[in-house]
Amino acid sequence: FIQTTPYNRLGDPLLFPFLIAEAKPENGPGFTRCGIQTSLPIWSLLRNQEELSERGAPLSELGGPLVWYIAYQGDGWRISGCYPLVERGKKKYVR
Repeated sequence: FIQTTPYNRLGDPLLFPFLIAEAKPENGPGFTRCGIQTSLPIWSLLRNQEELSERGAPLSELGGPLVWYIAYQGDGWRISGCYPLVERGKKKYVR
């Protein structure tokens, strides 16, 4: 079973989920808190892309799974690309 989107059960499904945006108020807890709050959804979307690729929708020619992550607090913006990386035989997920 492949989930098309683990987050929105009522709307149109996403086939290759690739973007997460997180906003905090200008005097909010900061970008570190944004990263902590979105780490599990980012990992989940990367895993969904890996599973889709393994089951016949290969992403390897496009560079592999990728999730864009946009965080903003007040007027400050940070944009990151998140992807799986294999080093020394171990897979990790990087931002």
